[in-house]
Amino acid sequence: CGCSQHEVEQARAGLSARATAVPKMALVVGRDNIRSAMLKSFPDFSVNIISDELDKVLNAFYSELKGETPGTFLLALDHAIRKMGLTSSDVSAWQEAISIMRCAILPCIIDDQSLFRVEDLWHQVRVMIGERMQRVQGHLRMQAEQRTALLNGISQALVSTSDEKELATFLAEGLPKLGIRSCYVSRYENPVVPLGGCQNILAYKDGQRIELEEDRKCF
Repeated sequence: CGCSQHEVEQARAGLSARATAVPKMALVVGRDNIRSAMLKSFPDFSVNIISDELDKVLNAFYSELKGETPGTFLLALDHAIRKMGLTSSDVSAWQEAISIMRCAILPCIIDDQSLFRVEDLWHQVRVMIGERMQRVQGHLRMQAEQRTALLNGISQALVSTSDEKELATFLAEGLPKLGIRSCYVSRYENPVVPLGGCQNILAYKDGQRIELEEDRKCF
C-alpha cells in the first residue's frame, strides 16, 4: 500500500547534528532506560530471562565501546538468539531492540573512532540477525516438507488397505509423528441406528497405544 514499515522507520536515528561533548555520564545513567525500552520488544518472553540476556548483550557492547574484548558483543547476541529458540518473530524482535539501542546510544558518541567502531558493530549485528532469520525460515520449510511427506505416506497407506487392524496400526504409528499426541477411532455398530453403540477400532494417548479388552471395545 506504500506505507513505511515500522521497523524501517524505527531504525532511523534522526540526528540533526553530532554531540558537542562526550556525555559519558548519559551512557552510564541511561543504561537502565535503554534496557527497559529494549525489553518491550519481547512481550512474549519471561521478563527475567530477557532482562538477563539484555544485560549480557549491553555489558558486551559497552565493553567493546571502550575498545575491550573485541567480538564479545556478537557472541553475546548470538547466545541470546539461540537461547530464545527458533521462531522467526523472536529473531526479528532483535531488529527492533537494536534500533532502540542505536537511537539511544548514538547521540552520546562524538569521537570518530568510537563512532566507526559502534556503527560497524551494529551493521554486523543486522547482518547476523538477517542470517539467523533466513536459517529459521529454512528450518521451518524443511519441517513443513517433512510433515507433508509423512502425511502423504500415511494417506497412501490408508488408501491401500481395507484391513481394520492394519489401518489402526498405520494411524497409531504415523499420527504421533505429525504431533497428534492422542487419537481415538470408532465406528457405528449399526450406522442406521447410530445411538445403538460404537466399537472402538483404535485408541492411543500421549503416543502410547491402548489395548482395550474385548468387552470394553463397545460403548
